[in-house]
Amino acid sequence: MQGFRPLGLDLSKYVLEEARKATGVALVRADLFALPFADGTMDAVVAWQVVCHFDPGSRRAGLRELARVLAPGGILVASSCPSSAPVEASALPAGFEAIDLRGLDPTPDCPWQRWVLIPRKIARSQIV
Repeated sequence: MQGFRPLGLDLSKYVLEEARKATGVALVRADLFALPFADGTMDAVVAWQVVCHFDPGSRRAGLRELARVLAPGGILVASSCPSSAPVEASALPAGFEAIDLRGLDPTPDCPWQRWVLIPRKIARSQIV
């Protein structure tokens, strides 16, 4: 996997069981709001169609928790759910720079507009 060690995470036992059948990826059952990882231990986090399910206050809390586990320079990929509003860069905690916010074209299996926000966690020494 090009030097990466992917790790899947979900709170649902059912989702994890299905993922075990379909992938060879390590899987963890955990809550997005209390991740079982130390601060700064992940180079990248992908939250695909996850944070858009939460109200704005919970979304900010979830993004803070994802940010906590990212290493300086780490990348977060957060997508919206089909036909929902984009994940707002303003919901991110301090210390991030936006790399990209773009719409994804509809596809045959997902005919609705989706959005992807990609920010990078800035190293503390770079925060002015």
